[in-house]
Amino acid sequence: MKKYEDNLKCKLAAVASATADIKPLPEGEEIYDIFPKVEIASYFGLWVTLALLVLAVLAYYFLRKKLQKKQVEVKSEPVKECPRKVALREINDLLASSLLANSDYKEVCAVFVRILKTYAHDMYDVGIGYGATSEEFLRDFDDFFITEEVKKSVHKIMRRCDLIMYLGAEAKREEVEALISEVKKLVEADRW
Repeated sequence: MKKYEDNLKCKLAAVASATADIKPLPEGEEIYDIFPKVEIASYFGLWVTLALLVLAVLAYYFLRKKLQKKQVEVKSEPVKECPRKVALREINDLLASSLLANSDYKEVCAVFVRILKTYAHDMYDVGIGYGATSEEFLRDFDDFFITEEVKKSVHKIMRRCDLIMYLGAEAKREEVEALISEVKKLVEADRW
């Protein structure tokens, strides 16, 4: 270890004496480096570009997610079935139900009046649908441009059903089946 310390002391003494021997430069002279001066580049433009790139990637990601959500919402809308098909299916369900067999004509009339009101509303925008009273439905129905034959038929059906449902008028199975077939014929008609 002693040898190493002696070697280090010799080198330090040599450096100290070498710097002491340097004479100052004469006036007006300069010392030039072997290599040209290197300017440290400013990385401000690089950082701005990098930040803009990160913002663009984030904006693309969020916009893409938002557009995908909108597309999913559009796809999830239920497809409405044709009002004519719905009405005919409900009439067939009514005919197959036990209401006719049990002679519950009040309920049968209520069902096919609902079918008629709903069909007129969904197919032709007449009235407000099943929520309308018979009087409101007929008033709106009269304002709708239809043939006199259809008007008379609907008025007849609605009046007879009101008598059966609300006044308790006696009805026979043949009469109720005739009303149902008349409603079915109205639904099957191409245009009112």
